[in-house]
Amino acid sequence: MRHPAEISWQAMNAVDIAQTVDASHDPQHFRETGPAGLVLGKHPSDGRLAVWAVGAIAGHALVSNWLLENDHPRLFWAWQFVTFAESTSSVAQNIYVGVRIGAPNSPR
Repeated sequence: MRHPAEISWQAMNAVDIAQTVDASHDPQHFRETGPAGLVLGKHPSDGRLAVWAVGAIAGHALVSNWLLENDHPRLFWAWQFVTFAESTSSVAQNIYVGVRIGAPNSPR
């Protein structure tokens, strides 16, 4: 799918995934929380994170594509808005607690 809204979500999700991988390598200071934490555990392995990431990427694209192909533009935009807001919130929270991609984390 090449819809700009889907590309935007995929980009934000990539940042969230990168933050999660980075934080998982610093278990003294960070742990996975929320729904992902229930599924992945507090300190997920790189393998579990990879499976989660691929599932999220594919699942989001499939739902987005299905909504457009089945003439549900309002649901498509609601789906994009809610999921983009959730991903953006996760990225912001990660930054707030000190997760830094490619740099030393600075836990609060």
